[in-house]
Amino acid sequence: MKVRANKDPKVAVAPLGSQRVQAMKNQSKPGIILVLPFDDNPYQESLYTPMRAAHPSDLEIVYWHWRRWVGLPSFFALAAITALRGGRVAHLHWLHFNIDRRFPFAKTISSWTTRTAIWWLVLLRYRIIWTVHNLTPHEPQTHDDLAIAQIISRRASAIIVHSPSIRDRLTEQHIPTERVIVIPQGSYLDAYSTPPNRDVACRKLGVDPTQRIVLFFGLIRSYKGVAELIACWDERPRGATLYIVGRHLDGLSEPDLQRTNASGGGIEFRLGRVPEEDVPLWFAVADVGCFPFTRVTTSSSAVLALSLGVPIIAPRLGTLVDLPDDVGYFYDPSDANGLGRAIDEALSASDATLATHSAAGVRYAESTSWPAIAETTFALYCRVFEEPMPKLPTRRGRQ
Repeated sequence: MKVRANKDPKVAVAPLGSQRVQAMKNQSKPGIILVLPFDDNPYQESLYTPMRAAHPSDLEIVYWHWRRWVGLPSFFALAAITALRGGRVAHLHWLHFNIDRRFPFAKTISSWTTRTAIWWLVLLRYRIIWTVHNLTPHEPQTHDDLAIAQIISRRASAIIVHSPSIRDRLTEQHIPTERVIVIPQGSYLDAYSTPPNRDVACRKLGVDPTQRIVLFFGLIRSYKGVAELIACWDERPRGATLYIVGRHLDGLSEPDLQRTNASGGGIEFRLGRVPEEDVPLWFAVADVGCFPFTRVTTSSSAVLALSLGVPIIAPRLGTLVDLPDDVGYFYDPSDANGLGRAIDEALSASDATLATHSAAGVRYAESTSWPAIAETTFALYCRVFEEPMPKLPTRRGRQ
């Protein structure tokens, strides 16, 4: 039995001390924030919706929507127009200044376009805030993505990380941490409708309700360990079904998918974009979510599972090292047998044990309140807005 979230938790833990937040907010209001780029992940609107509600006259969010048919020229135009309107803070969430990897010399050109985009923001006198969702892109964009990250860190007025472990990783990569602020990632308690009971969800999705269900959910990419999960699952006894649900990019080859589907090995694929209304259904049918990353900085899919009352199987990597032990089954990523043991433990757990993990996951999700996170981020915008304008780039500093 899954535990459902209390949509109005009585206690929310602020990411920073309240006195520090108030002192930051007492400074000038930031006005227009240029957000780069817009992403359909619920993260951004979960952050900005409570921020706009709390500060309707002090804040305007301007998204840059990257579109394949417009590309980078729209960025340069929007940044200039927003600067002319008084925008002085640019919040960089993800790097998306590259061109399509299929073009000839794509990495060389992307190195130039990315550096030029950063230079353009500085030239327009923006104070840059960088949220490190990924230290470097999952798929290489330039010849040296780490060098790009180091350039951004030198130009940024503030760097947001979601975990102290990410701050430590920055240090390992020779990125200064003097301007780093730790703001936890918020949960997705209110991002989706309340899921129905399991039997109803199973009927709607065509899932056998008598089976124990392990769910992988999200974009299928090589770094997410789906191939390793399938290989591990083939060694497990039957009596459970692994569902792999999401859009397939590069995690598995088509022959592998066809061979696995034909093997009758207790694995079901539901590939393609998942309609928003089906997202809570998949977590309603799942007994446990499995996210066997081989590398990761932050994981929205794991946080989504906990928000919807589903225990998780995951390695202790990135922000996953900060999750409480009782929200699921964790393993050492350096242990070759760790994933298999974690799966075995989850499959052998009683319904009561899974319900205990479910309740712990919901409690954790309730502790990461978006209104508190939004208020801390707004206070950071106010502080950065007060800082002196960045120095114009010189020919030598245009790296």
